[in-house]
Amino acid sequence: MKKRLDTAKRRWTEELLEVLWAYRCTPQTTTQETSYNLMYDTETMIPVEVGESSIRRQLFDISLNQESLAVGLDLINELCDKSKIRKAACKLQAARRYNMKVWPRSFHKGDLVWREVRR
Repeated sequence: MKKRLDTAKRRWTEELLEVLWAYRCTPQTTTQETSYNLMYDTETMIPVEVGESSIRRQLFDISLNQESLAVGLDLINELCDKSKIRKAACKLQAARRYNMKVWPRSFHKGDLVWREVRR
């Protein structure tokens, strides 16, 4: 059992790069886009897809890819606007969830309240 734990402790450094790459290739909740796509405006594949024969690799056509990249450049502003709208909606949803337990209070002149004493 101990030997297996020691082996697992050493292996995590070897797998870290693949995990981080997969994270960069996974659509995030706020933007529904991959961070790699937002940064470089291109799709990417995780290492498993590169090593294994996948449908993406079988149907890849270089001329179609170049055309798609050119169209993507034309649509970059729309993609940024769409991402900003999703980000704002996500922030609003988080604020609603956070403020759900907050009880609104209003104070009037003459109400007793705690005051912080600064020295």
